[in-house]
Amino acid sequence: MGPVGADPISGRYEESRRAFEAVARRGGKHELGAVIHFDTPTSGDVAPVPLTRAGLKRLQGGLLVPPDARGHSNLGPSLRAATTLAETYAQHNATLCILSDFCLFDNDIDQVLTDIATFPGDIHAVVLGGTQIDGLLDERVQITKAAYTDPPGTVARAIFASLVAHRPGSRPI
Repeated sequence: MGPVGADPISGRYEESRRAFEAVARRGGKHELGAVIHFDTPTSGDVAPVPLTRAGLKRLQGGLLVPPDARGHSNLGPSLRAATTLAETYAQHNATLCILSDFCLFDNDIDQVLTDIATFPGDIHAVVLGGTQIDGLLDERVQITKAAYTDPPGTVARAIFASLVAHRPGSRPI
């Protein structure tokens, strides 16, 4: 995630925080959340914490531009970190929510796309900006487009949907 960009009013960090807050209000210790930046590892990465009010305080530390971020658009390292977390916490249902314009600079983009498709859990791609990714991602990847012309809250709704995807009876709009 970056400080400015193609999402509505470049508010991805604030909107992410609001989504985590909404879930944490009724969260429990059995639900976990984490933040992994593209430049992982960074001081802004947050290991899994319960989605509770106490856990929210830790997560908020990751919902800003890390001072040691390099600004690279390489998804591979953060994707590998997310996969490791999902495998480490295999007793939990994992949902990976990727916020990106998908203008990637990884050396092997085909491998990154394969790794997305084989993530051990649900995958939700929040595509920032007007990037056309039709046919790029595997069919099991849920896609939400969030262009700078979309109303504020578009990113928050997408993240909220990912955070509650495994709650029984949950039907976010």
